[in-house]
Amino acid sequence: MKIKRYDSEKDFKNVNKANKRHGVRRAVTTAAAVSAFAVLAVCADQTSQVRLSAHENVTGAYVSAASLKNIFLDSQEVSFSDLFSTEEVVMEERSVDTVLLNQDALLEAAVTQALEAAQIELAKVETVVSEVNGSTQAAETQSDIQSEALALASSVVEEYDSATEAQDAAVEAVKSAAEEAAQVASEEEAARIEAEEAAAAEAAAKAAEEAAAAEAAAKNTVTATYSSPISNISDEDYNNLLRIVQAEAENQGEIGKILVANVIVNRVKSSKFPNNITDVIFQDGQFSPVSNGRFYSVTVSASTKEAVDKALAGEDYSDGALYFVNYKCAKGWFNTLNYLFQYGDHVFYK
Repeated sequence: MKIKRYDSEKDFKNVNKANKRHGVRRAVTTAAAVSAFAVLAVCADQTSQVRLSAHENVTGAYVSAASLKNIFLDSQEVSFSDLFSTEEVVMEERSVDTVLLNQDALLEAAVTQALEAAQIELAKVETVVSEVNGSTQAAETQSDIQSEALALASSVVEEYDSATEAQDAAVEAVKSAAEEAAQVASEEEAARIEAEEAAAAEAAAKAAEEAAAAEAAAKNTVTATYSSPISNISDEDYNNLLRIVQAEAENQGEIGKILVANVIVNRVKSSKFPNNITDVIFQDGQFSPVSNGRFYSVTVSASTKEAVDKALAGEDYSDGALYFVNYKCAKGWFNTLNYLFQYGDHVFYK
């Protein structure tokens, strides 16, 4: 700048006014720079905190900087006489205008740079916020993944438990089948053993039967003897003899029937018994068919009549027997008698 003396009071006032405007603009420029640094400080502080509220703080700083620019544009309407002292500077009018114009451009550039710096920091904060949101979303995604993994694990556990139950059921079924098979095998073995034992018992019974038959055959081998015929018997004696032989020896064959008639005739001849056929038959407690009534109900067969007639004619197989009894009852008192032989179902004694 060049120093020049004022030609008039008017020129001095104009220069003084220009100087005031210059002071105001310097103050506004300084304030804008301070605001810009404040914006940067807020941005840095809020970025480090990584909070969504940083966006609001930075936006407020941005608005403050914009307001400073508006204050600068309206500065000619504001009086700052209380803030700045008057400085007498002698300038050429043209040079002052040029300086003031350059200062206006510089001030606008400073404010614009501050706003741009604020916008850059705001973009950084927004990036950080976006990353935070991304991290939150990632965390939520991770939580979802963990939940899905937990659900999958639970499903796997349930499937494992189900498979284990199915395996246990299969094992139990196999075990049950094995037990049933073993039971069947055991039953079959028991049935086989029982069948073998039954066959053995049947064979033994058959052998015993054959032995008994052989023994019976040996015992049933009797020799007939002949004595004098018995005559002069009453019809009552004859008919009673037929009935008692039928009742006692119905299924014993001809010789068995003759043997019963022989015993009765032997008793008639013995002094131990009555001397006629009827009294021998009805002697108390001697013949069970008389006691149980069978004696009165039988029908005499032709074979029985023939056997009785042979006995009366003298055919005798008794060897002098006076007693006989079914072999099933051959015990007790009969053991005190003299055993002779067995023929068919009857055992004969003296």
